[in-house]
Amino acid sequence: MSFLSALFGPKKSPPPPPKDPGAPTKKPNRFRRDADSFAARCTLWTTLLAKSPADKPTGHVAVVVSPWISTPVPFFALECALALRQTGLHVTLLWDSTEIVGNVPNKKHVDVIASVFPALPPGMQIVDISAAGEGTPPTEADTALATRIVYENAVRNVRGEMNVETFFAAHPEAEADTRAHFARIRQTLAGLSLDWLLVPGGIFGVSAVYVEIARELGLHFSTFDSGPGRLRVVHDGVAAHLADLPRAFEIMNAEMSDAQKARGRELAFAEMDRRTQGSDDRNLQVTPATGAEHRCDILIPLNIRWDSAALSRQRLFASVEESIAAVLDWAAAKPGVTVCIRQHPSERRDHMRGSDNWQHLKDRFAHMGERARWIAATDPVNTYDLIRVARAVLPHTSTVGIEAALLGRPVILSTRVYYGAFSFVWNPSTREEFFALLEQSLTGGLFVTESAKAEAALAYFITQQCSVLRTRFTPQNDDYVRWIETPPDTLWQEPEPHDFLTAMLTREPLPALRARRILAA
Repeated sequence: MSFLSALFGPKKSPPPPPKDPGAPTKKPNRFRRDADSFAARCTLWTTLLAKSPADKPTGHVAVVVSPWISTPVPFFALECALALRQTGLHVTLLWDSTEIVGNVPNKKHVDVIASVFPALPPGMQIVDISAAGEGTPPTEADTALATRIVYENAVRNVRGEMNVETFFAAHPEAEADTRAHFARIRQTLAGLSLDWLLVPGGIFGVSAVYVEIARELGLHFSTFDSGPGRLRVVHDGVAAHLADLPRAFEIMNAEMSDAQKARGRELAFAEMDRRTQGSDDRNLQVTPATGAEHRCDILIPLNIRWDSAALSRQRLFASVEESIAAVLDWAAAKPGVTVCIRQHPSERRDHMRGSDNWQHLKDRFAHMGERARWIAATDPVNTYDLIRVARAVLPHTSTVGIEAALLGRPVILSTRVYYGAFSFVWNPSTREEFFALLEQSLTGGLFVTESAKAEAALAYFITQQCSVLRTRFTPQNDDYVRWIETPPDTLWQEPEPHDFLTAMLTREPLPALRARRILAA
């Protein structure tokens, strides 16, 4: 302060002009607030880590930190990184601000995320992927994977398969940028000597590239996925795809007593009854099941195509549209065979509605009349009433495939789905085999045995009761503001975050950990 300022005080600024009462109120910057709250939290983490420093790292894990359409996902990833470090792991942060498919809608948020890094506890290693070299030129495999990744992200962006050209028109550089990013990530991961990698999502944006390169390098990885009040983590697969269900089933099937299996099946049927009556926590069905009679020989229950659970699942057919058309073409030549295509009931809600319009297929197969029945999400029809009369159910990746098996209906798959290796479904390897099985189902040649139903019931218990954490500890906007004020040492002792961390550290499937906790209770 100058002598004159000290003597006379600072020069007074003129008063601000009066505020226009009619002017719009400026909304607070939520993302900036989220970043500031996490930076403040780092003070607690610094104190906590200083109290229990590890003598020697027990392993090396990298955590991907990347913008995620302006949500708190990068701060959630940082929280996980700090919790992993507290256990004694050496943690490297992979800071990846690359924009390839709309994952960075606001460029200013890149700087906002980076502004948190100086507040992190000392000793956090940060690798800036954008500063990595170009690496080796992309391979043919990189080109094919980049095309698929961008296509599925386009489906997600436009909420369906039929308007993806609008995404490609708006992002003409997306495939080339994704190909180039393969080389950067491959070079970075290959040089870090990691034990495993933690990746948000695994499908959206750059996260899909990390998953593909980790698989190529034989590097173990975990992915997490969330919805409001819900959190999943999966090892060596995509969380939204429930990739660890087969391993969790194998563990629990060997570990559970007969009484515990009976209890698991009891819980499974109770959940299915709630879903059947439309009283589950998501109120999926438009109307309760009534046992109404429907004409439905073949049921095609559609997924929400742009949902992460349905992305990158094609196998025998290139798209959902192609699979529906192929089944209708086949059924048209079968006198009396009726195909029901059921839109996912959740699409009756505005925030879940997709953009696909099936009118051109309706017109193409109009000659089938009532034998090609299109059931909208808003139609007062219960999906389980359709399942009960169907002679074959052809799901995409939906849980309805397990439910159909529980009801004794043959389930024939054409996609890559988490229950594809179980005895309660038929999983053909070619289109020819697919239609041969469909023919068998119509003539009564496929049977769901009682042992297969028991297997389906246990799988249903594990997926519906055990595979998801119901918790406020998620990267969802409303959940984030609920847990960010809880001190780290308190938060990570809560049952759900504790199980989340235990699953990552032990590499054991989260559904197995949760099944034990549920059965013990």
